[in-house]
Amino acid sequence: MTRLTIAVFGGLSIRLDGADARSDLPTRKAKAILAYLALSPGMLRSREHLAGTFWDRSAEEQARASLRQTLSSVRRTLPSTHELVNTDSESVWLDTRAVEVDALQFARLAQERSAESLEQAVALYRGELLGGFSLREEGFEQWMSAERRRFHELAVQAFSELVDHYARVDRLDRGIAIAERLLALDPLLESAHRSLIRLCLRSGRREAALRQFQECARILNQELGIAPAEETQRLAAEINREPAVRGAPDSAAAQSIAQRSWETASVALPSDKIDLSSLDKPSIAVLPFANLSGDPGQDYFADGLVEDIITTLSKISGLSVIARNSSFTYKGRAVDVRQVARELGVRYVLEGGVRKNANRIRITAQLIDAGTGAHVWAERYDRAIEDIFAVQDEITLVLATEMQVRLTEGEQARLRYATTNNIEAWNHWVQGLSHFRRGLSREGLTQALKLWQHAKALDPSSASLNAMLGFLHYANARFGLWDDRETALLKGGAYVDKALSLDPENSDAHMTRSLLLMLQRRFDESVLAARKAIEYGPGSADNAVFASFVFDSAGLVQEAVVQIERAMKLSPIFPPNYLGQLGNAYRLAGRYDEAIAAYETYHKRSPGRGVTDLVIIYEQLGQPDKAKAWAMQLLLAEPKFTVTSWIDTQFRKDTARLEAEKAALLAAGLPD
Repeated sequence: MTRLTIAVFGGLSIRLDGADARSDLPTRKAKAILAYLALSPGMLRSREHLAGTFWDRSAEEQARASLRQTLSSVRRTLPSTHELVNTDSESVWLDTRAVEVDALQFARLAQERSAESLEQAVALYRGELLGGFSLREEGFEQWMSAERRRFHELAVQAFSELVDHYARVDRLDRGIAIAERLLALDPLLESAHRSLIRLCLRSGRREAALRQFQECARILNQELGIAPAEETQRLAAEINREPAVRGAPDSAAAQSIAQRSWETASVALPSDKIDLSSLDKPSIAVLPFANLSGDPGQDYFADGLVEDIITTLSKISGLSVIARNSSFTYKGRAVDVRQVARELGVRYVLEGGVRKNANRIRITAQLIDAGTGAHVWAERYDRAIEDIFAVQDEITLVLATEMQVRLTEGEQARLRYATTNNIEAWNHWVQGLSHFRRGLSREGLTQALKLWQHAKALDPSSASLNAMLGFLHYANARFGLWDDRETALLKGGAYVDKALSLDPENSDAHMTRSLLLMLQRRFDESVLAARKAIEYGPGSADNAVFASFVFDSAGLVQEAVVQIERAMKLSPIFPPNYLGQLGNAYRLAGRYDEAIAAYETYHKRSPGRGVTDLVIIYEQLGQPDKAKAWAMQLLLAEPKFTVTSWIDTQFRKDTARLEAEKAALLAAGLPD
């Protein structure tokens, strides 16, 4: 069989049976389509989707004709590709048996996590995905931007784990070499600077360690306008307190200092303040706007305004936006903007206030460069209440311009509201959102349902209102809130279908569809829908969490770990339920110590949560006493708990694993 080898790291190389085929392809779009299909071999891509991705400024028929012509030219240029590029009247796909892709090999090796596989993975990572390659097509550029971020995060994780491995086994020179490659990949990754400093110390290179600290301080100041974190500064102070080490590189003094530093830095669980320096820049946190109306009942109005700004900004590729869960922890507090920026890992902070009086609103907003404390931009809007959406558009467009985000015309068109342009409907939307955010309780979701149904009646053409009503019925189906499961699934599906008919790229709709499919145990379809949700909403931390849950259920545990860790970077001050999914992903991946740490922290923040999984872990690890102790904790928190009722809310493609979990719970003494 003909073999197609495609390398996408550091550029684009296409080889057919060992011969360079890249120059034979007639157009850049032909090369781009092969690369696009190669990163999801075997996955059917509809002709409609490909036409819209690669010819998004053409009329539909013209775009489909261009696609046919391009595929035909590929076949003429490379006749043997009829074995590789498969088509039918509706779809196009690559034969997985005949295609080798460096990025897919890299991801597989990185997820195996052994030292040998990580070495092979980092050897494959020769630079940014499709480095130097671009098309003037919005759909392709957005996909490429999301894929670049995804593989960049995987690469950072792989390099970091390899550095940690070589530190543990005392292969210091190799650890230093890998740490230097990691910093070449991401110079702003402060944790990598610290790792390199410690490795230099352990090898007796005190001066090199000091120089590395100075380089860390220089680049953080130059690029972000901030000083190194306290942990880095403590490490530098400890180096400076020690006399210069003379003699052999493995002197006891240097080894002692560095070993203490390394052990102090080791953590089993992402903290509430995750370093976002590895995320794409520019980055921004939008703080809650102050309610200046004198009426506490109007808080929801100011909160809703900010939530829509965050949602809109998160859809801009190339911009990191801190999730609402993190930025709203500062609500009602007098804050130092520079401290907020350090805690959230951003360069820019937007703050403001809202005064609503009868049919008039006054909105003030100021964008602050946290590195210098200077106001980059400030504005005041005095408008009629019906102009609120125009004001939001102005704010988001100015922010994008001021932070020099290079938007295409298509991306500017995406700067729209995720909910509705009907002011009364929007009012009900944000009130319902305030109930929804309080936790997935029956009472809160019932109130949200009532308010969002009212909002939808006022604006039935809102894709996001339909999508989120669908999500409420996913919760309804899973937990039996208001209807039997079959009825709830039908209701949820109808809302999602409506949402996607209104906006085929609505990320909330694709995520809700994924969850509904999961409840129907249509796992493969559920995974495809989750991936679409990530593609269309790359800045949504919540969708990354739900995608992780879906991947776990489908048995894609390594991909689940990647998504939950990405969510925690997008929302560094994350809500407690993120810890539950983190523990879930780690447990199913066999990383039991990290899973236990996550679940115990979840239990501390939300008593009773995560306890079921702790029972399972300890029982399966052969520690029945600990399993029984946690089982008692579970029954104290949930006196009506039964294994049967819990199983009814769990969905696994691997039914044997679910049966094993059930057996573990019963063995720990929990009631059937």
